[in-house]
Amino acid sequence: MERLRKYTDVQELTREMCLELIEYITLDAYVEGQPREIYIYYKLLDEPLKDKRSLF
Repeated sequence: MERLRKYTDVQELTREMCLELIEYITLDAYVEGQPREIYIYYKLLDEPLKDKRSLF
């Protein structure tokens, strides 16, 4: 949670913030004419995820 406290009053997202807070991002499959869902997985754990497939 210490990571999040540093960014409680930010006005714009920076590269450094993304690297520190985001584990990875996935997108739904592309279907013409439809919006894609974006899923952001944050680094809220003390250790990085070993197997990202276990989240699905």
